[in-house]
Amino acid sequence: MKAQDTDSLLQQASGWLPCADVPHNVVLASRVTLSRNVSHTPFPHKATPRQRESLFLLLKDRLEQLRFFEPKWSIETTGLDDVEKQFLLEQQLVTSEWCRMGKGTGLVIDPGKKISVMVNETNHLTLQSLCRGLDFSAGWQQLSQFDDELSTTVDIAFNRTLGYLTACPSNVGTGLQVSTILHMPALSLAGLVPAIRRASRELGLALRGVYSEALDNHGHIVELSNQTALGQTEGSLIEMVHRIAQQLAWTEENERWRLLQDKPETLYDLVGRAYGVLHYAGQLTRDEAMAGLSAIRLGVAIGLFSSLTLQTIDHLMLESQPGHLQRAAGSCLAEDKQNVLRADMIRKALRSMEPSRHHGGQRH
Repeated sequence: MKAQDTDSLLQQASGWLPCADVPHNVVLASRVTLSRNVSHTPFPHKATPRQRESLFLLLKDRLEQLRFFEPKWSIETTGLDDVEKQFLLEQQLVTSEWCRMGKGTGLVIDPGKKISVMVNETNHLTLQSLCRGLDFSAGWQQLSQFDDELSTTVDIAFNRTLGYLTACPSNVGTGLQVSTILHMPALSLAGLVPAIRRASRELGLALRGVYSEALDNHGHIVELSNQTALGQTEGSLIEMVHRIAQQLAWTEENERWRLLQDKPETLYDLVGRAYGVLHYAGQLTRDEAMAGLSAIRLGVAIGLFSSLTLQTIDHLMLESQPGHLQRAAGSCLAEDKQNVLRADMIRKALRSMEPSRHHGGQRH
C-alpha cells in the first residue's frame, strides 16, 4: 500500500461520488459508518500528536494485514494542502473535523469495495461504506465482515453493558450511523422541509443540509441519518433509516408531480430561468450554481429535457464545488476566478442541451 502518492489517492477518490451507475431521481448517495476505538488509548482529541502518529502507523499496519480489506492508498492530513482536503471533504470521504486534525490523522481507502477508513478523526477508526441507492444492507454486510476481521487484530474498546465505546456519547452502543443524501427541491419549494425535520427528530433522526447546515440551502440537498446508536440493534437502525428515507423519496416524487399537474407554468419558469442563467452566465458563485443545477435536475427528473441526464447534473454539482474546481485547475484560485471557471465549465456542459417541449404547459 502506497503512503505518499497524493495524486494517485486523489485520482482514486475522484470516482467516489456519485456511486450509482443509474442515478436515482431523489437519492444521491447513501453510506453506512462504524465508529471504533482502541482499548486503553486516549481518544484523538485527547492524545498528543506523537500518540496519534504512533497509533496511525500501528493501525495502518493492521489494516494492511486484513484479508477482506484491500487498501490501495493511505495518507496523513499533513501530506495534503487545503485544496486537497476540501476535495476529499466534497467526496464525502472525510469530515471537517478530520481536515482540522494535524499529525497522526489519516485516510486509508479500498476503491474496489468503496470502503474508506478515517484514522484518528473523532474516533480512532471510522469505517465507511458507500451504498447504491438505499441498499444499506449491502454496505452493512461489507462493514460487518470488515469489523469482524478487524477485531481479531485490534483490541477494540467494548463494554458489556454499553456496547462499543466512542468519543461521542450519541454513537455509544453499536457505533453505527446510517445516512442518505437526498435531493428534495419540490418539498423545499412547498415549505415542508422544516416540518419534516421536526418529525424526523421525534423519530431519533437528524435532517441537515449537506453543503450548509441550513435546510433551505440553494441545492436543496439534505442528509438524513440516525442521531443515536445506543439501545438499538444494527438491523433496527438500518430498517428505520431505510423506511423513512424511502418515504421521503416517495413524498418528494409525489410533490413533483403535484407541481407539474397544478402549477406547470411555475415549474417551467423555475427550470427555464435556471437553464438560461447557467447557459449564459459569465460568473457563478457556488450557491448560484447549486440553485440552478438543482432546478435543472428537477426538470430532468420530470422529463423536461430530452438529452440531459441526471448523471450529468450530479457530476456538475460535484465538479462545481471549490475543491474540485481548484484541483481541476491545478492551483489555488481566488473566489472570483473560481466563479469564472465554474460558469465556463457548466456552460460548456449545457451548450448542446435544449429542453423538450411537452407535458401540457405552453412555454414561451
